[in-house]
Amino acid sequence: MTKSLLKRQAMRDARHLMRYLKAKSGVDPKEIAKSERVSIGTVNESIKSIEMYEQQNTEGQLQLAVRDLVISTIPQAKETIHGLLTATELVLKKNLKTGKEEHVTVEDKTTRLEGARLVRDLVIGMQPKGPAVAVQVNQNNNPTVTVGSSETNE
Repeated sequence: MTKSLLKRQAMRDARHLMRYLKAKSGVDPKEIAKSERVSIGTVNESIKSIEMYEQQNTEGQLQLAVRDLVISTIPQAKETIHGLLTATELVLKKNLKTGKEEHVTVEDKTTRLEGARLVRDLVIGMQPKGPAVAVQVNQNNNPTVTVGSSETNE
């Protein structure tokens, strides 16, 4: 097994993450080692492996990986959507002239409608999202009585 594969498998073990989180919260690595009955070197290796994993897998790298995935799959998605929008099916119809049944190619309306829905959802998903606008409505329905100078309360 290569070293990089071993590192990946180490990330699956929750002990490494727990040691890292304890150390991050201020617990001394010696205390962690003592409580788990392991060597201080093992605890330090766990902490270092999680720190390296964090450095190698930043938010920016995730964004780049997702963009690369989307860009690389666009040609296949384009072909798939085109296939959905131009789908046909074979239907067995009776030929009125010969009286025999023959296979006829017709538009597959169900598949084409699903393709159109997919395109609609993609277009809606790509629309820019504006910030949420807070609308404040103050409505006062209490009738107010205005008393003029020529009027009295009586």
